[in-house]
Amino acid sequence: VAGEWVGRKLGRYEIKSVLGQGAMGHVYEAFDTDLMRSVAIKVLPRKIEPGHETIGLKLFLQEGRIAAKLTHPGIVTIYEIGHEQGYYFFAMERVVGKTLATIVDEMGPLPAAQTCYIVAQAAKALAAGHAMGVVHRDVKPGNIMIDTKGHVKITDFGLADVAGVEGIAELSQLALGTPAWISPEVARGDRATPASDIYSLGLTLHYAMTRDRLVKGSTKSQMLKFQQSAPSIRREQLPAGWPARLRDIVVQCLQADPNHRYQSADQLAADLLTALRPTHEDGTLVLGSAMPAPKKSVPASIGWIALGMLALVAILLAVWWYKLR
Repeated sequence: VAGEWVGRKLGRYEIKSVLGQGAMGHVYEAFDTDLMRSVAIKVLPRKIEPGHETIGLKLFLQEGRIAAKLTHPGIVTIYEIGHEQGYYFFAMERVVGKTLATIVDEMGPLPAAQTCYIVAQAAKALAAGHAMGVVHRDVKPGNIMIDTKGHVKITDFGLADVAGVEGIAELSQLALGTPAWISPEVARGDRATPASDIYSLGLTLHYAMTRDRLVKGSTKSQMLKFQQSAPSIRREQLPAGWPARLRDIVVQCLQADPNHRYQSADQLAADLLTALRPTHEDGTLVLGSAMPAPKKSVPASIGWIALGMLALVAILLAVWWYKLR
């Protein structure tokens, strides 16, 4: 039980409270007694006997090792992987905030500006992983964190695939990811690519703005079956009130053929950050704030004309004053 760890110590970490729990591990807030700082600790919930390497342990260690390879402000930093008395854990950056899934659950559909900003920052973080051959494979609202300052973080690389690294044999024939958020090719059991993560971002963006999942089904098997032959999303299927460029972006993310999607998460991010302001004055949107109106500058020529007029008036006044004398 996750709560049983509260008040105990694991290595040099004093466990303070439960932050979250799931099949892949329980996450706690802890205090690092050596470096004197708060951290998050993810603990594999089952004790592993010496010489036993379960699939759960392999996935757990893979998550920590992959995330540790990636250095990016949008990816949670891993500090240490360790084990003590048969319990495996890794210490990581403590992110104070909420997942996108929680925010949508609490607030309902989000405004376009917020959604574009959040998904764009997530895309930038995924692009950093793609550049190193890392495909996340489980992109969804529950794995996107927004902290109290508006910073966006990608979490949970437990199912990630790394180019050139031998995978976990037990997973080779499985459709990896959460059924409601995976691409058609992944649902069919094909290897995930960066375009697969981009498809998941498209599903995430649609959900954040509608609170409605595009992948339907009451069971995981139903959702997998639905996605295996899912058609490309068409522009007319999206809300008519969305900005035209935003609808085009979602359509390009949600093409059934991965070759017809965005091939770069960085390009997706760039398009999202200009989707709502298609002018030469495009700028980065700020989470939760209104878009500032563009500043109007006075042309230099008008300024010089005004100065000339003032000078002429001054000369005429001086002549008039001189004649009066």
